[in-house]
Amino acid sequence: MTDSTIIPPLARRLLYAAIFTGSAALLLGLPPPYSSAVLLGLLVGALVLWLYRSGHPPPEVIESAARVVWESLPVFGPLIAAGRVIVRFNRDGPPAQDPHMKAAVPHPVNPYTEKGGVRSALSPLSEFGEGIWGRGSDVFVHKPYRQTPPAPRTSVYRLRLPPVVEGALSLALLLGGLLALLAVGESPAVGAFLALLVAAIGITARALGADALAAPRGLRRMLAAAFGEDRAELESVSRRRAALELLIVLVFSLVATRRFFEAGPTLQISGSESEWITNSVYAAYNGLRDYGRIPLWQPLLEFGEPLLDNPVGFVLNPFSAGLSLLIGPAQGLKYTVPLLTLLAGVGGWLMGWTLGLAWPGRVLLGLLMIGKGNMHAMFNTGYFQLAAQQVYFPWIIGGAMAIFRLPGRRWPVALTALAFTLMFTSGNLWYVLPMLVALAALAAVYAWPVGGGRRLPRPDWRALRRLALAGALTVGLSAMLLLPLAINWGQLGNHPPEVSAGWEISVWGAAVRFYFDPNPYFPFEVYSPQFHITRPYLMDALQEFYYSFISPAWFAALIVVGIPLYRARNTRARRFWWVAWGLVIVFTLWGAGGHPLFVWLYEHIPALRGWRFVGRALGVASFFLAALIAMRVDNLWRSLTQTDWRRYLPERPWWAGGLPLLAAGGLLVAAGAAGWQVVARWNIGYNDILAPLHPDDACISWLRQQRPHDELAVWRFGYRAITTYMNNRARATQIYADFEMSPLPSTLGRVNLTASLPEYGIAWTEGERAYLLDRGYSILPDSPIVEQSGKPCLYRKDDAISYAYTVPLGVVLTAEPGGDLVDEYFLLAEHKLLPPDAITLPPEKTTPVTDFVRQPDNIWLRAMGEPGRFTVATVQERAYPGWEVTVNGQPAKIESVGGQIGVVLPREGGEFIVHFAYRPPWLFRGAVVTLVTSALCAAWLLRLDRRLRRKRP
Repeated sequence: MTDSTIIPPLARRLLYAAIFTGSAALLLGLPPPYSSAVLLGLLVGALVLWLYRSGHPPPEVIESAARVVWESLPVFGPLIAAGRVIVRFNRDGPPAQDPHMKAAVPHPVNPYTEKGGVRSALSPLSEFGEGIWGRGSDVFVHKPYRQTPPAPRTSVYRLRLPPVVEGALSLALLLGGLLALLAVGESPAVGAFLALLVAAIGITARALGADALAAPRGLRRMLAAAFGEDRAELESVSRRRAALELLIVLVFSLVATRRFFEAGPTLQISGSESEWITNSVYAAYNGLRDYGRIPLWQPLLEFGEPLLDNPVGFVLNPFSAGLSLLIGPAQGLKYTVPLLTLLAGVGGWLMGWTLGLAWPGRVLLGLLMIGKGNMHAMFNTGYFQLAAQQVYFPWIIGGAMAIFRLPGRRWPVALTALAFTLMFTSGNLWYVLPMLVALAALAAVYAWPVGGGRRLPRPDWRALRRLALAGALTVGLSAMLLLPLAINWGQLGNHPPEVSAGWEISVWGAAVRFYFDPNPYFPFEVYSPQFHITRPYLMDALQEFYYSFISPAWFAALIVVGIPLYRARNTRARRFWWVAWGLVIVFTLWGAGGHPLFVWLYEHIPALRGWRFVGRALGVASFFLAALIAMRVDNLWRSLTQTDWRRYLPERPWWAGGLPLLAAGGLLVAAGAAGWQVVARWNIGYNDILAPLHPDDACISWLRQQRPHDELAVWRFGYRAITTYMNNRARATQIYADFEMSPLPSTLGRVNLTASLPEYGIAWTEGERAYLLDRGYSILPDSPIVEQSGKPCLYRKDDAISYAYTVPLGVVLTAEPGGDLVDEYFLLAEHKLLPPDAITLPPEKTTPVTDFVRQPDNIWLRAMGEPGRFTVATVQERAYPGWEVTVNGQPAKIESVGGQIGVVLPREGGEFIVHFAYRPPWLFRGAVVTLVTSALCAAWLLRLDRRLRRKRP
């Protein structure tokens, strides 16, 4: 170890000042921009590492730098001078040669040992020395010796507080520092004031003789001990016990979701976006029913979109879509919710086993995964995909833990890869990034097998290779969806990016309280950085973003404060404990919005702005909080059942045997009551989870009966009613969602046909009726009556452009952008603008094509070309990568005609057979990769590689 004298005093002070300044800049995010703060933070890390290698631990650095700053403040100088007491002993008498010394009135002092020292700072002063002399706050005591005095010697001692007081003060300082760190997200000024106050108290306590860094050093020792965590084989669970524990999980999951499988066939999953979000399984089921295969294109939503290679579709996920494909989406989706809930509970139980928890902890974690507030709130409000993604959290983390804990097993690698693939194919990308962050944090901590000492240990390359293998398998298994999404990333929706770091709520007043308060009418305020306004809300209005109930407050207080057993008995998951706490803090700050770190990230990483509605991050924080609660219960259970209480109660054997059992029973009852309270929130819904078909069904079903063979397209404002359009093969156009696939730029002319009005329209309000009437629609008098107004619901536009048509190329090339199709009513309703150049071609210059055959991903036309001029044949399907076209069986160039697919017919004219087919090449290539990876993974799990090596000569 390098001696401390190698670094000159001046250099050490400069290093201290740099570390202190850099830490403050990183903490507060002070100007210059946040990038400078991050660079300073990196400099801090480098300096700390160098000082470690030079023999200067960070506590010394922080103390010295803080002392310099503190003593430089004239306001607090007298406090330090008054509080610092240094007793120096000079066995030869007072240093009379010092001209600054002055005689003082003799004063009794503490008794000393023969070697000199202080026994207690609180003991009464007694006769010892003949006199004392002082200079400032220094006190010199002279003790005459009867024997021959030794050589003059001076020792310095500090008065010490009792260990209990010292420990409590140090812990308070540590918690105060963490509070200052969290307060920065609310107000940098408040955070800076708290940090300064904590530093002031710490330095004053240090000057008084208290060890202000006892708690941080204890924390460091605990972290170092965590790196020596037991990696022994996990305890085996008998099949009978496992079946009994999983039976409890099954019962709770069925009770929680009983409304879904008890509902009749007339009810379906409801919610603000449920019908629109789940349309992919309706399209897949209809394709299987009508054509005997799952089509590749969804033609009934606006101008069509991909069905399989779609980031919000979940047809490729067997758990989310399997039942719907077998028995139909109306019933299948209702049964899928209990299935996914049970899957989440079993995953929680498995994760508890990989953490080494005893049966109460395993079962409790399974129950908390079933009742996890973020998951069922999203199911209740119609966000099916976001709820389904949370099902796989415990499977991913449990599999990763098994990778590190079971180095000789192969199934954890495959389980982690499969769970991540299932989450990725659940129909949304939001929780992919948080899970990657969590896995990276676990890998960073579990990569180091041994701790202790100042020299960093070598990483566990074997464990990292296994985790990397799980990542490679994930990429391979999800390639069927991953590859086309990656290649066509620029077309994946025109979703508006998040402004700043999203909506802002109070960390302590709202975000943290959400974990322990199930009140649906809890009031809180939300600040929108996009509009610079603060609005009050009730939890019920935004529960799909913020409802995060995971434990009753009374239970959290009971297991943390009420039961004073704190020593960890389960030493196999100490590292996970600290990682989980760190992730809870990180995702809570992300979900609360407005923290300087996340504001900086959102400003400098453009891709991150796609992670909108940051309150969803609270779902990840509540997941890790549930794991911490289960671990705490497990440690309490082990303390109560594995401690030899006769050592503490030797005179009361009945107490030693009965009290622990009574306390353990009480813990089980409390845990069961808390788990039930969390699970029961499923059946205390404040939205209609299940509802009949939207009233649109009467209108659309009537229209299909009147036009049984026509290609129906209906203007419909909003996306609450989609199921009836799927059932009646009617296209719902202009639903005004803020997420839709972007068409390829027009290759012919400057027109934009993505807002062409369809032949029919449906209106329920006066504003919608006025919109249709102003654009040339007329009422269909025989259509069903709207009860609210007593008027027919359907309208028809006589001059609407047909689904398939031809138009002279010159008309397309000379058309100029012009008419705006959106009026003030819809601008105010949706807070958005459609493209101002959205126009239709003149209907009188188009020729409808009536002889065509349309399947979801195949369209055949019999089109006529005009001799001597080029003619464009087009259909109203979105121009998206993957469409191909042939003319009379010969490949031709696919065109984007104002965002719709089309082809230029040969100039010689005549009759042409045009075939449009959606054949996305990267979907097929990804499917091959997925199949090959699945086969290799299965062979690897069966250990066929070892069998092949044995057969080699």
